[in-house]
Amino acid sequence: MNYGANKEVQTMNKLTIEFGCLSDTLEKQLKEQGYVDKKIEKHQLINDAIISLFLHGYLTDSQCMKMREKLFKDIKKTLEVK
Repeated sequence: MNYGANKEVQTMNKLTIEFGCLSDTLEKQLKEQGYVDKKIEKHQLINDAIISLFLHGYLTDSQCMKMREKLFKDIKKTLEVK
């Protein structure tokens, strides 16, 4: 399954994050929804690394989705309401 530039959307209750090379930064997406991520720099670096590895053929779609699911869970643990 291809998500168009490998874009994937994860949703938690009212929280939605789009992962992909054409998506806004994680910080911008979270800020627009009223959240602050205490580890935003780390999470953005990981997201960028996943995108790069996928685009260069080191990750399959399914591996990419599993990594993004894990990243989403980690982000949820460090969120604060703005």
